[in-house]
Amino acid sequence: MRRVTFSVIAVGAILLVLGNPALAAPTPSPSASGVPGPGAGPVTPGKKVCTVADTKLTEITGIVATSAGYVVVNGAYEGAPESHLQVYAMSAACKLGKAKSYPSNPLDPQDIARGKDGFLWLADIGDEKKDRNNIALWKVPADLSSAPVIHRMSYPDGKHDAKALLMSGDGTPIVITKEGNGTANLYSPGTPLVAGKTVELAKVGTVTLPKTYTVNIFGPVGRFAVVGAASSPDGTKVALRTYADAFEWDVKDGNVVEALTKGKARVTPLTDESPSEAITYSADGSLLISASHGTITSKLVGSKVKPILQSYTPVVEEYVAPANAPDAKKSDKSWLVEFASGLSLNQTYGLLGGVGGFGALLVVIGIFGMIKGKKKRAKAAKKAAAAKKAAVEDDFDYDDLSPVSGDNSATTVLAPVSGYSQGYGGYGSYGGYPEHQGAGYQQPYPQGAPPQGGGYPDQGGYPPQQPGGYPPQQPGGYPPQQPGGYPPQPGGYPPQQGGGY
Repeated sequence: MRRVTFSVIAVGAILLVLGNPALAAPTPSPSASGVPGPGAGPVTPGKKVCTVADTKLTEITGIVATSAGYVVVNGAYEGAPESHLQVYAMSAACKLGKAKSYPSNPLDPQDIARGKDGFLWLADIGDEKKDRNNIALWKVPADLSSAPVIHRMSYPDGKHDAKALLMSGDGTPIVITKEGNGTANLYSPGTPLVAGKTVELAKVGTVTLPKTYTVNIFGPVGRFAVVGAASSPDGTKVALRTYADAFEWDVKDGNVVEALTKGKARVTPLTDESPSEAITYSADGSLLISASHGTITSKLVGSKVKPILQSYTPVVEEYVAPANAPDAKKSDKSWLVEFASGLSLNQTYGLLGGVGGFGALLVVIGIFGMIKGKKKRAKAAKKAAAAKKAAVEDDFDYDDLSPVSGDNSATTVLAPVSGYSQGYGGYGSYGGYPEHQGAGYQQPYPQGAPPQGGGYPDQGGYPPQQPGGYPPQQPGGYPPQQPGGYPPQPGGYPPQQGGGY
């Protein structure tokens, strides 16, 4: 039982750790282990740009660079105040500037894209808890000089979750869904958008991401879902990102869909980055800049973590999967990876939480088993001690303590003893018991032991019994003894020898 209990606790502890990414041991980065990353040469870590200190920006899900700095949006999250669901201007040093409220509350803003006219499109296309059939884009000036204007859209084939938005060369928006299996579906409106009206989207293609092995906090799952997108200022390049990598394509003639579905991607690893969804090109188009997701990171590590911006120099070589990637062969055939690749991020969180919860339950069960086992053993020991004590008492012969061995029953104890008290009128204080007054016992002496001299030899002998026994006792029994013994009784005892007995 004890071995089983310890096994349960051990398994529970392991599951508890595996269920919490913040507690699991970090995986070494490819650069640290000497394994080459995607493209040519080793992985190059990002460079910190600045830290977002303002507490209003704790859930950055979309970012775009401007000549003055950046424009960012927060995603919705449980418990977030309405004041956090605004669009914010931020300086190049991550200092919060102007903020603009939405005319009505958005559901879950996820990305920002720049149109050919310079206006920004805010992608209200996500949902923290479930997929959506209807989504919206909010159009706003880059300087936030006026309030955003809503444009509604609907999917033609059911509900989807999406976190990325691009604009084609002609100004048509492209919504990129988060399928979570290494692919992403592309949707564009079939007709021009009209403010305040709902336009149905059409599926215009599917993009397949190259398989990578970049280390990230979510493991294999973090390499399969598109969570952000960016267009270069001149429109000649676009990028899609996962939690692990940024995939970049060249765009010809503004045809973004063709570039994503038919072009060759370059891969810039975002190795060991804090959970991040937002990505943009720098204002000059030379760098990719990632903004970390403060709330997710805080939940994982159990304490408040401020978002940071990091810059990456895009890889220019065509992507080639490294032959000696640490999990290349295993991941290609792993059922766990295949299973995980079909999970959305929310499902992944749920799975991790479930595994951690199950591990905690096993730990509690194990501890309960140890306590119960200890009580059971104590009870058994107490019972054994009581049984041993009872056995000792049963083996002890209390007759050994009796001065008279043999039968100690009441019948035997009260039976008259031959030779004693015969002729005295019975037991008692010289007068006998009331029922025997006047005669005493009339039992003869036992055969083979005749009286000598009428009594016991050591007393000088009593005279022979008179026929019919001794005469009746005087009322009240014998008189008190006189000095020197009792006086002779008529027909009774002769004077005692020696003045008494």
